[in-house]
Parts: sequence; structure tokens; C-alpha cells
Amino acid sequence: MVRDRRRERYRSAGYWTGVPFGDLLHEWATRHAGRTALVDGERRWTYRQLDDDAVDRVCAGLRRLGLRRGDRVVVQLPNRAEFVEVWFALQRLGAVPVHAMPGHRYAEIAHLAARRGRPATWSPTATSGSTTGRSPPGSGPSGVPSTSHHHVVVVGDPGDSGFTA
Repeated sequence: MVRDRRRERYRSAGYWTGVPFGDLLHEWATRHAGRTALVDGERRWTYRQLDDDAVDRVCAGLRRLGLRRGDRVVVQLPNRAEFVEVWFALQRLGAVPVHAMPGHRYAEIAHLAARRGRPATWSPTATSGSTTGRSPPGSGPSGVPSTSHHHVVVVGDPGDSGFTA
């Protein structure tokens, strides 16, 4: 009962519109194409650039990895532009971001990955503030256990990750 009233109040106030976040970004890019949407240090994106150049590109890369609607993806990124790009790309794809704090280490990430089916994990590189420490034997580049249906995508130098957005 309380949930129904709260839900209705949010809908009448316009907070819940029924439009998925991935579609909202398209809408904002149409309405505010040339306006600044995202700033990260010296880097800037307009709504159009964020929508077309960044999010669509990352979403296409996720599809090439085999990620699909409903897949859960552990995202361990600090507050930076790549977090926004990945998050909106996951929304557009229909995948579910499972947020991990940048300070989480092997035990926490392994737990999240094991509980969520772990199709992919995003993490920063050591040069961009990684806090995962050394990777234990049998793990991927971020210290997450490697499995045949698991990808670890590292922000920064792509190395041999195979992911290109």
C-alpha cells in the first residue's frame, strides 16, 4: 500500500517516467546536443559526443564480448568519465551494473563476481588508481578469478584484453 502510494506520487511528480536511462541519454542528446554533459579534468563531452561517440561505442564493445540484456557486470571504477560511459552503455544494453567500491580488493570483488554470474568486470589500471593490489594465481588482470565466461576489462592501456570500444 505504502509502496503504491509512493510510486504514484513519484510518477505524478514526473520523477518516474518509465523511460530507461539509456533512452534518456538519447533524449538529452537530441535536446541539448552541443551543451556540455560531462567534464573529467581537461576532458569534456557534449551530450551528443557522450551519446554517440562514447556510450554507443562502449555498448558495441560489450556486445562484441557477448554481453546481453540481463547480464550482471561488476563495475569497479572511481569517479571518472569512464564510469559514466560504462554505466550508460550497460543501461542501453539492458545489462545490470553491480557497483563495487574502488577500494574493494580480491575478496570483495571475487564475492560479487561469484554471486552475480560474472560475465564481466570493469576496473582501473594500476597507473590510473587501481586499488586491487597484486592478482592472485588463476585470476585476471584485476585480481578477479578467471573463468571461461568471464571478461575483465581494464580502463587505460588495453594491453591484450581484446576489448576495443
